[in-house]
Amino acid sequence: MRCPVTYAFLLLSIVACRPEAQPRPVLPTCEWCGSSEAPSDLGATARLAEGDEPGDRLIVTGTIFESDGQTPAAGVLLYAYQTDATGVYVMRGDETGNGLRHGALRGWLRTAADGRYRIETIRPAPYPGRNAAAHIHVTLTPVGGAEGWIDAVVFADDSLLTERERNGPGVVQPRRDDRGVLHATRDILLSEIRR
Repeated sequence: MRCPVTYAFLLLSIVACRPEAQPRPVLPTCEWCGSSEAPSDLGATARLAEGDEPGDRLIVTGTIFESDGQTPAAGVLLYAYQTDATGVYVMRGDETGNGLRHGALRGWLRTAADGRYRIETIRPAPYPGRNAAAHIHVTLTPVGGAEGWIDAVVFADDSLLTERERNGPGVVQPRRDDRGVLHATRDILLSEIRR
């Protein structure tokens, strides 16, 4: 005859000795947002990818204008994130907030007095096994305004571009300099912001 107390003790021991499950992080409700996580000391340049990140080096520059298309928009918070050279939102292990969705290749900047900005990164790759063109996600937060998204930066030579993307404001024409670095220009109007 077996003692039921022994089974109960054994069950309690197994449950008590199991490693505690790590609590799942609470993600922001807005899946595409990032402005609330921005550092306070920002300049007009964001480095999304460090120099040792595999892939073609890419520099995206431009000017953000007020909705009139002529007045430079100073102090606009720009948040950008992208995939790596294999099309994956790569994780480094220390991500927090929406970095848990957007990965490690992300960054912030504030436009200069002349509305100019610069993003230093690598050319992203399309998602593996999907028909979406390679892209860099961008959100903008005007001074005193709310964060909103704009059409992603996409590349004119990408065969996966849709007709809408090919004719949209996000398409850029990358050109390679004599050091092999790709350069692209993307001017932005604040009227492009969607929420």
